[in-house]
Amino acid sequence: MKIRSLLLTAVLVTAVLCSPIAVSASSLTSTQISAIISLLSAFGADSATIANVQNVLNGNTPSINASPVAWCHVFNTNLGVGSLGNEVAALHRALNKEGFNDTSWRADNFTKITGSAVVKFQKKYGIPQTGFVGPLTRAKLNALYKCGAVSQNITINSVSGPNSLNVGQTGTWTVNASAPSGTNLSYSVDWGEMFYNNGVAGTGGFNTVQTTATFTHIYNQAGTYTVKFNVSGPNPSCPPCPTGAFCATCIANNNSAKTSITVVVGNSTQPSITITSPNGGETLTAGQQITVRWNSYNLNHPVGITLVGQNNTQFFLGNWVASSIGSETVTIPATVQAGNYKINISTPPESSSGAEDTSDNYFTISSSTQPSITVTSPNGGETWKVGETHNITWQDNFTTSNNIVRIVLISQGAGILGLIYQGVDNGYYAWNGQVSVGAGQYSGPGDYKLKICKGDACDDSDNYFTITQ
Repeated sequence: MKIRSLLLTAVLVTAVLCSPIAVSASSLTSTQISAIISLLSAFGADSATIANVQNVLNGNTPSINASPVAWCHVFNTNLGVGSLGNEVAALHRALNKEGFNDTSWRADNFTKITGSAVVKFQKKYGIPQTGFVGPLTRAKLNALYKCGAVSQNITINSVSGPNSLNVGQTGTWTVNASAPSGTNLSYSVDWGEMFYNNGVAGTGGFNTVQTTATFTHIYNQAGTYTVKFNVSGPNPSCPPCPTGAFCATCIANNNSAKTSITVVVGNSTQPSITITSPNGGETLTAGQQITVRWNSYNLNHPVGITLVGQNNTQFFLGNWVASSIGSETVTIPATVQAGNYKINISTPPESSSGAEDTSDNYFTISSSTQPSITVTSPNGGETWKVGETHNITWQDNFTTSNNIVRIVLISQGAGILGLIYQGVDNGYYAWNGQVSVGAGQYSGPGDYKLKICKGDACDDSDNYFTITQ
């Protein structure tokens, strides 16, 4: 009710500015006047209007013809729930301008409602959504509303990448640019032999800035190329800033920037080799056969293939082969430990004009452990009675989806008697002594072993166990 009353008072006082009737200041206290001024500030009133209202409330004559002045503020204070004062009022005003206003908040009090609006502001500009106004959020607020901020142009800060390549070699260049806060950027490049566009403009308005873009290209002919990079953005017009006023940052009015570099591509006398597979990210197994593939250019020497571990362990994977064949099937040694590896292909050290290449990134080699199963009970020496139920148990290292186990009974004198169980592997089977032979029968007294199989892996009891009456 107090806020509503102050709002009504503010509206009435503002209306007085258009009335020739004199206003007495004696009806309002200084606290009420301050509250009204803070409320007007929070709801976006310009400084000229606020000054006139303050004059009226204090019994002075308003300046009816005062020129409006653009609002600005420098945010130098961290703010959170419980913060009070003019800094909070300025924050509310900025949030109002961003479209996150809420009529239920107090002008100079940072409440949970304010925190929710701050989260929306942070989400809009890609800032961690904490609801706290810290250095990152203040930097964005100052970029938008700092007093004395001026419009900026799009600029290209740097282009990183090679200035020389071999024919057929892949080059990678990264463009770094800057622009006024909130400007979507689009990047393009002219390779000097064709035009290639790689637009990376954001979506959803002027609230996403991508300040870098990466391009790759391969030149198939030797020569000197001028590579031209262009960064562009939308070209809205900036509103004029009144004389003597401070204006908030305007979106770029110069909507593009250009730069160029020279790339020298080697002639046909420069040999090269480029690995294409495995080139990083693959998952392989020790003992596995793989096909190593590469591209070579003007290379007349044989090449050797070496497996290089992240810890610099090396395994030579075969004989020297002609570089021109472009591929070779090799076997990863079964003794290779699990880990991260690359392939290196190189000409012999004594080559007069050699070349080499290594996988761009690491691939993974896993252990070559073979599936196995082991009978744990009965494993020899046990004595069971006819008709009793005992657990048959085993262990295995299967990691595949094969989950079917088969158990058969082996007599010391007669060999395999029949099937005990075939079904889902639960790690054990409760056996009552029955064997599936024809219509089924119970095993009689004697000495026996079990054979347990899963997939192609099988194991027998180490010794005989005994069944008695």
